[in-house]
Amino acid sequence: MRIHHTRATWAHARARCSRRKRFIAVLVLALTASLLSACAAIYKPAPFWGASGYSSTNIDATTVSVNYLTGATADAGTARDYALYRCAEIALERGFDGFVVLKGGAFSSTGPYGTTTSSTIVMRLFKGAAPDRGALPASAQGVYEARAVKARLEAGIKR
Repeated sequence: MRIHHTRATWAHARARCSRRKRFIAVLVLALTASLLSACAAIYKPAPFWGASGYSSTNIDATTVSVNYLTGATADAGTARDYALYRCAEIALERGFDGFVVLKGGAFSSTGPYGTTTSSTIVMRLFKGAAPDRGALPASAQGVYEARAVKARLEAGIKR
């Protein structure tokens, strides 16, 4: 038995193939976009140790260590900004006006899943006027007013 194909049948087959190609192209683009966004630094709490996001440890009533671990595409500046933003949030949540960065730094490491950058800041919280520079430890890296830090960095925070 011989099957005769009409022009309409061939046109229908070509259209179906074209729709399939468009669907695959859209699917590939969507997957690529989602993979790239997964690597970007998103401001969020770290769900567990070693995952990207922020975490903090209380050293005493007014001293806190804050860490921000980024995804593979973020740089040290982003990690530091996110850690400073978290410091400002903690200060305001606890009723303080500002904080002194006692120690801070950022570093990058390369592992099996790419390069990650971490910024750790040890801060001391204060109320009222900022402490005099002479009253601070020699290693202090800066004095920050929490509301000003939060306002300055807010636009760059990706959630």
